[in-house]
Amino acid sequence: MKKQLIVNFEKLEKFVARQKTALVGSVDSEGVPNIKAMLLAKKRELWQRGDKMFYPQGVTDPDYCILKFTAKEGRYYCNLKTESFPV
Repeated sequence: MKKQLIVNFEKLEKFVARQKTALVGSVDSEGVPNIKAMLLAKKRELWQRGDKMFYPQGVTDPDYCILKFTAKEGRYYCNLKTESFPV
């Protein structure tokens, strides 16, 4: 018998709002997990007035996130071809 998951989203949102760091995870097509840390303070610092058009709930909108990453290489499109470069 499967258990049903009941989530109180109001309590969850309040809990998340109190945290300084959130971990966002996913699994790629090969089954490899990928976990990233997201700092809430940065979300508030990077918020722009025009962002409300895309994220109506503001900085706490579940679709709004900031990801920090370290690039090893970059790629751009120029003259009908792509070019890769080390960072």
